[in-house]
Amino acid sequence: MHAHVRSTAEKSATDQAGESNTEQPTATTGGAVSCPNCNCDIHPVPGSEAVCPRCDFVLTDRPLSTEIDFDSIGSQYNRTGSRQTSLYADKGLGAGITENATTDGNGGVLSSEQRRITESKGWTKHRSTTEVRLDYALGEIRRMGAEFNISSAELEHAGQLYQQAHREGLITGRSVEGFSTACLLIAIRQSSRPVPVSIRELEPVARASTTQIKTARGAMELELGVKIPPIDPSAFVPKAFSVLSTPWRVEQRVRDLLDGFNSSDEQDFCGISPRTAAAAAVHAAYDMEECDDRPTLSELSEIFDVNETTISSQKSELLDCYGGGN
Repeated sequence: MHAHVRSTAEKSATDQAGESNTEQPTATTGGAVSCPNCNCDIHPVPGSEAVCPRCDFVLTDRPLSTEIDFDSIGSQYNRTGSRQTSLYADKGLGAGITENATTDGNGGVLSSEQRRITESKGWTKHRSTTEVRLDYALGEIRRMGAEFNISSAELEHAGQLYQQAHREGLITGRSVEGFSTACLLIAIRQSSRPVPVSIRELEPVARASTTQIKTARGAMELELGVKIPPIDPSAFVPKAFSVLSTPWRVEQRVRDLLDGFNSSDEQDFCGISPRTAAAAAVHAAYDMEECDDRPTLSELSEIFDVNETTISSQKSELLDCYGGGN
């Protein structure tokens, strides 16, 4: 049995209602239990709690369980409340109801009564202008991330970067959309996983000009000391391997060429973009392995979005640098 101290109110009620039961002699009566606090004998009464008449300890029939709660291990249910996120101004803890909404969080269509409620300004009037702008900027990060299926880790990092720039006052007088795009680009570049998304892919879906994006990126580097590593050329090759059904030996040769490119001196391949390096490595690898079913320059140009002449010239430099595969 589990013991706990009875409150003063409970003690008075029990003493008035059943004083004769608690004061009965227990030395010779069967079924008595000892109080864990003062070792006094207690007579359990069916249908009620057993109370020690000396120290007012209450013994229950169901003690606290020390067994493992398997539901809390690997369970899909979250018992700690909503998860906080950096992708919303209210950390994701709000009601999640937007003004003039037509669908719920699961995509279901709202009824006429539900739509009438969301038309009320009461859902959003409590937010300040700053929070509204912050929600818009973070919504831009979520929108662009969805276009490229960016994982939640990179999106969270982008949201944290934007909120840091917002707190430091870097966005005042500058493009909100430009900072949203720049923060997403920085999060992608700083990711430990190769994500084949560069500023060239972000420009068509961003609501900011190239100048605005570059201005925001420069402000993040100078004012916040954010390090933006160059994109790894190997991030562009998985898509090419999939489209071209590249043989395994060619894939291995491409990786060797790109490893040499990354470890080479800057003057060896000065001015070559990672995208161009990836395209040239694929083209050179097919030459070095002498594959019959090799892609044309036109196909590589379409896959990597690099000019055919540029691919051809850089392929020659790669072959000259590595001795044609020797």
